Amino acid sequence: MVPEKRPGFIFINIEKNLIKIKKFGNNRSRHDFGAVIFMRFTLLKKCMAALFTFLMCMALLILPQILDKGLLFDAGEVYIFYTQSASSNAQIVLVNGKNAAAAKYSVRSLAGESTSYRDSAAAFAQAEKYGAKLVFTERAGGVDNYYYYSARLGGTVLIGGAAVNLHIAVRADSAAVGSPLIFGGY
Repeated sequence: MVPEKRPGFIFINIEKNLIKIKKFGNNRSRHDFGAVIFMRFTLLKKCMAALFTFLMCMALLILPQILDKGLLFDAGEVYIFYTQSASSNAQIVLVNGKNAAAAKYSVRSLAGESTSYRDSAAAFAQAEKYGAKLVFTERAGGVDNYYYYSARLGGTVLIGGAAVNLHIAVRADSAAVGSPLIFGGY
C-alpha cells in the first residue's frame, strides 16, 4: 500500500540499499530531500575520515613516547633505576645490565637512571652521546665528579645554582654515569 501523498507529509522509499525521502506539498513548495540526505551523509563520511586521520596522526606522535622505554645509557655491568624522587630519597632498583632494558618496563615513577663501567671512556662517551656541556667539576673522597647539562635529557636539578642533568663519577679503576645525578654513593 502506497501512503497518501498529502502536502506536508514525508514519503520514505527504501529500494536497493538507497533511502529516498521526499516531502510532498503543492508544486511551488515541493522539496527533494534525497539529495540533501546524500550530501549530509557524504559530509559525515568526510568528517569521519578526517577525524580518523587526525587520531592516527596523534597516535603516531604519542605512541613512540609512551613506548620509548629504552635505556638512557649503554648498559654497564649493573644498571640502577631511581624511582619516586630525583634526590637522595629515591628508591633504588638494581638490575643486571643485560636485563636492564626489559626491567625498565616494570619500573614505575622513574626519576633517574645510572650505570657503571670499567673505564671512564665509556662514561664520557655517554655525555658525548647527548651533546652534554660540562657545567662544573669537583673532587671528593678520591672520586672526580663531572656535572653536565644536556637539553636532550630531562630531570634537571640545581646544584649551587647551576642546572645539571648528567653526572659522571670517575675513580682510578671505574666510572659511573647517571641522570639527573648518581644517588646512593659510588
